This record gives sequence, C-alpha cells and structure tokens, in this order.
Amino acid sequence: MIISNIRDLEHLLQFRLKSSMMVPEMSAAQEPTPNGMQSLEARISAAHGDLSRKHKRLARFVLDNKYFMSFASASQAGEKTGTSAAT
Repeated sequence: MIISNIRDLEHLLQFRLKSSMMVPEMSAAQEPTPNGMQSLEARISAAHGDLSRKHKRLARFVLDNKYFMSFASASQAGEKTGTSAAT
C-alpha cells in the first residue's frame, strides 16, 4: 500500500483498527469529536501496537511534524524517516 498523504495514513490506521479483534477502551483523549471522528493522535495511538516497525517510525514522525506532513509528499516523508514512499 502506498501512503501518499495523511489521509492515506488515516485510512490505513482506520482499516487496522476495524480489523483488530480487540477494541481498546477509550481515554478522554480518544473520545470522538463532535463530528464523530477520533483525532489522528488517538487513532495512531490505538493502532500503534499493530503497526510494523517502519509504520511506527512514520506514524511518530507524522505526529511530531504535523505542519511538515500537511504539505509533504510521500517521497519527502520517506526521506525524513528513512522509509520508502510506499511505506
């Protein structure tokens, strides 16, 4: 799967959350927002244990560099994290 932007990462995490057999309990930070969606941070945190090493590295970079990732290409994110654009 090619992750070309934050929306693709969100879809990947959403898929992993839905396919997980265990549904983690939500903390206050994970409560759905008024539009019914969880924050990106909450969704990444919930799926973190199921992610590969490279996906974890990329997820951490996304959380720590939200502004950069808002405008970065998959290639740029891969260069910054030492992963491929396909990750």
